[in-house]
Amino acid sequence: MNERRGDPYLHLQRGASGLSLVGDVMNEDAVAAPKGPRYPPTWLIPQTVEGIGSSLADTVRRVTRCPAAVAVRDPATETASVVAVSVGVGRRLLGSVVAPGSAVGRACVGDVTAYGMGPVGLLGDQGRDRREREDQGVAFALIDGSRSVGAIVVFAPPELVDRRMNDYLVSIAKQAGRVIGRALSAQATEQRGLIDDVTGQANREGLEQALRDLTGTKCSLVCGYIDQLAEVDPGMVNAVLRQVATIFRNTLRGYDVPARIEGEGFALFLPDTVLENAVKVADRVRVAVSESQFDLGRRHALTCSLGVASVPDTVSDVNDLLAAAEATLEKAKAGGRNRVVVG
Repeated sequence: MNERRGDPYLHLQRGASGLSLVGDVMNEDAVAAPKGPRYPPTWLIPQTVEGIGSSLADTVRRVTRCPAAVAVRDPATETASVVAVSVGVGRRLLGSVVAPGSAVGRACVGDVTAYGMGPVGLLGDQGRDRREREDQGVAFALIDGSRSVGAIVVFAPPELVDRRMNDYLVSIAKQAGRVIGRALSAQATEQRGLIDDVTGQANREGLEQALRDLTGTKCSLVCGYIDQLAEVDPGMVNAVLRQVATIFRNTLRGYDVPARIEGEGFALFLPDTVLENAVKVADRVRVAVSESQFDLGRRHALTCSLGVASVPDTVSDVNDLLAAAEATLEKAKAGGRNRVVVG
């Protein structure tokens, strides 16, 4: 007999009306309205968004006996992605971007409960193996005040979620939404000091933080300089910087870190990248900048100089990487414009 009455586990029961989710509890009131745990669930404890999502997904799985996931919408980009999964959901789903028109996507932007049938309808087709996720599910909006900050996803045929369980999960989603909303606000405040106001990419402090957080054994850093920026009219400088930042986004991988580290200077942190490949990336950026036209009152071409350093190819310690790349950049600037130099 399960004595944990305050943490109801649910099982499938076949009745006259078909399959439904009912509580593994010992009294009628608990079946009618599943009760919360005696102590605050771990997703109520202040922590990272990913930590809250992981605890929440596990709580929902225990309550529903169905696999669960949590998606959260980035307040800066408005893009929602999966931040946590419970047991029973392939971990390759973590980090998947949610299609706006999918069931989960709709729940992430509005106070709605959305039903998805098939992998495309539920999360959107991310090009992943169908075996890595369920075909059917229900998405419950995570609400913080008047806005949705994400969604709880229960991977189960919608008919298995009866009215009482639906109401219970909606209640959990609203409570969890407030917690995640506070965590997102705290995260945004913390990150604000690491972001360049003009480009929206990392500043020098943000780059240094990324280097400290490195977990791999190899990486590369490209430091660059926009050769003619000092000659540009001051009123047009920010527009040029933003256009160059867009070139970075279109050239780099999603987990690379572009940064503006001073007026004309920038850096590209490339995790898990050996020197040879980093030089290729640097040259792609150099060509992309030189072939772009910048609107400076008239169409005008700019170029950039770049220096590349790498662990372990040119330095042995990641703490020396930024200084090495900056020193190599000085050689590129001294040697002429529009070139890549290796440290």
